[in-house]
Amino acid sequence: MESFVGFIHIRYANLKRYFDTECSVKKLLFIFVASCVIWYYIGARGRKDLREPCQFQKVPFSSSVMETLKLEKEVKCNVWNSFVYFDNTGYLSLNHSAIYAAGFNQSQLTCEYAIVIMDGFHGSKLVDKTILIKPTYVPNDFVYVVCKTLNRKTVYANFHYNVNTEINKRVLLPDTQDQLNIVILGIDSTSRFLAEKQLPKTLDFFENTLKAYPLKGYTRIGDNTLPNIVAALTGKTLVESVLSTSGYPSLYKEILKRKYIDCYSEDWAPFLPPHLVKYPNYTHYLRSIVVASKQSEFKMFQQTFNNNNTFETQDEKLCFGNDFKHNIVLDYGKQCIEKYRNKRKYVFMWVTELAHHHPEYLSLGDNDAHSLLKWMHETGKLTNTAFVLFSDHGSRYGTLTEHEIGRMTKNLPLLSLYLPPHLKSRYPHIHRNLKYNAAQLTTPFDLHETLLDIFTQNFKEKIDFTDNCILPRGISLFRRIPNRRSCYDASIVENYCPCYSYQPTNADDKVVQQSAMFVVSKINEMISKSPFSCKTLGLIEVVSAKIQRIPQNSNTNQRSSVRYVVVFKTFPGYGIFEASVEYSHTNEAKLIGNIDRINSYGNQSRCVSEQDFTYTSLRQYCFCA
Repeated sequence: MESFVGFIHIRYANLKRYFDTECSVKKLLFIFVASCVIWYYIGARGRKDLREPCQFQKVPFSSSVMETLKLEKEVKCNVWNSFVYFDNTGYLSLNHSAIYAAGFNQSQLTCEYAIVIMDGFHGSKLVDKTILIKPTYVPNDFVYVVCKTLNRKTVYANFHYNVNTEINKRVLLPDTQDQLNIVILGIDSTSRFLAEKQLPKTLDFFENTLKAYPLKGYTRIGDNTLPNIVAALTGKTLVESVLSTSGYPSLYKEILKRKYIDCYSEDWAPFLPPHLVKYPNYTHYLRSIVVASKQSEFKMFQQTFNNNNTFETQDEKLCFGNDFKHNIVLDYGKQCIEKYRNKRKYVFMWVTELAHHHPEYLSLGDNDAHSLLKWMHETGKLTNTAFVLFSDHGSRYGTLTEHEIGRMTKNLPLLSLYLPPHLKSRYPHIHRNLKYNAAQLTTPFDLHETLLDIFTQNFKEKIDFTDNCILPRGISLFRRIPNRRSCYDASIVENYCPCYSYQPTNADDKVVQQSAMFVVSKINEMISKSPFSCKTLGLIEVVSAKIQRIPQNSNTNQRSSVRYVVVFKTFPGYGIFEASVEYSHTNEAKLIGNIDRINSYGNQSRCVSEQDFTYTSLRQYCFCA
C-alpha cells in the first residue's frame, strides 16, 4: 500500500513528541510551513482556472481497455474445507465431514484453539489455548485453530471468526426512522468508471433497484488512501488531523453519544491507524487476525491423510486461508449487522487488496457485494439504514493506467449513497438535492458533512448558498451544491482537479520531449540523494502527451502559461511514468505534483526495503544496481 500510510503509522510517536507543549515553537513553525504549502498549492498563485466553476472533461471510451480488464486466469481460494466452524450462537465445533473428507477420523486428530488478541498495535498473540472436543462457547471474536495427528504433525491451521455481542459493554439504543444505521463499504482504487465496468450487478441493483444516488463528480483530495479516508471520517486534512488536540473526531463522538455499536472490518493491516484519526479501538475489529496472518508463526493450510495433498493459501493478495479476503471483510460486517439487529450500528468495511494492484480482479467481488446488498434489502436491514458505497481514488498504477481513460478517471473515485424511502418521502428536498448533486463537484469533506447530518438527524431544509458568499470546504450532500463551485472552493489541488480541459499534442514535439527529460532529471535527482544503489534512468520515448493553455489572470496580472502532461518510458527497467510540467511566460519549467509510476515495477527496487517506510516512495523510481 501507499508509503505515506506506513510513514504516518510508524512516525506518529515521534510526531506526538515533536508537538508536545515543550516544542511549541517547532509546532508553530510546522503550522506556518504547512499553511504556506497548502496556500501555495490551493490558490496563492491566483490560478484563474482553479477558481473557475467546474466543467468535467469528457472521458473518451476505447474498447481496447476492456481487454485490459479481462481476467487472464481463474482465481480460487476455497480449495480446502475448514476442520472447525462457528455456529450463530458463538459455539466452536469440529467439522467432522471435512475431517473425514481429508482422510482422517476424529480419533486420529487433536484440535486445539486459542483466542487471538492484539499485542500492541502491530502484532497479535494467542491466549487461553484449549483442546476442542465438543462444541465450546468462545467469548471472543477470533480464534486460531491447529489440528495435529497422534505423532504431533500439524495437518490443519487456520483463523476463524465470529462476532460475539458479549464483547460490547456499552448500552445500545434501537435504530429509528430518524436515527439511522450507517453502513459503509469502501473498495480501494476504484473509480466510477472501473466500478461501472467491473461491478455491474452491484451498481445496477444499488442504483437502479434500490435507487441509490450516484455522485459522479466525486473527486479525491489527496494522492493515496489515507488523506481521502481521513477527510471523509474526520473532516480534516492529514496535517490537521495530526495536529488536532480535540480528542475524538466528531463522528466517533456521535457514535458514543448516541449509543451505536461500532464494527470495523479491513483486509490490510497498515491501512488506517486509529491513533491518527484519534479513534480508540473499535468494539469489533477484524484487525486482530489480519495482523496475525502476517506473522511468520501463524500459518494457514490443510493436509490430507498420508500427505497426498497439501492445500495452502492460493494467492496471498486475494486469499485469506481458504476464502477470499473481500469475503471475510463482507461477512464480518454482515455478522455485525445481523447480530445487532434493531440496534444502532456503524459498520465500516474496507477492501484493499481486491483492486489495488490489479483492477481486473475487481470483478471477483461483484457477486459478493451484490449478495450483501440483496440480503440487507430482502431481510429489512436497509429499512432504517444509510448505506455508502465508495472508494478513495481510481487506479494509480497497473494496466488500466496505461490507457488514457484510466489516467483521466483516477481522480474520480466511486461514491453512491442509499437512503431509506421513508426518509426521502418525509424530506423531499434531500431527494431533489442528491439528484442535482449527482453531476456536481464533490469531495470526501462533503461526505463527512453528510455522515454528520445523518448521525445528528440534521435533515431539515436549509436555504441555498447566495452567489456572493464564500463556500465552506465541506458541504453536506443533502444541500444543493452551487454550480459555481470550483476546485479552489472545494480544496482540491491542481493535480487532482478534474475540471481542466486538455488537448492531445504530438509526442515528438520538441517541448514535449524537453518536458519528459526534465521529469527524468527530477527522478534521478531524488534517487541520487537516497542511500540506495539505484541506476540513473534515461528516456526511451514519450508515449503520449496532452497540453493545456492557461489564460492570463486579470486579478493578479499573472501572464499566461502552458502545461504538458507527459507519459514516458525509461531505461533500465522499462518504467512508465506520468507527470505534469508547467512553463511560465518566461519558459521556466516547473514540476506540478507527483511523478506517478503507472506500470508494475516488480522486484526492480528490491534494494529499497519495504520495512523502511521513510523511503518506500522511492520503490517506484529505483532500479537497483
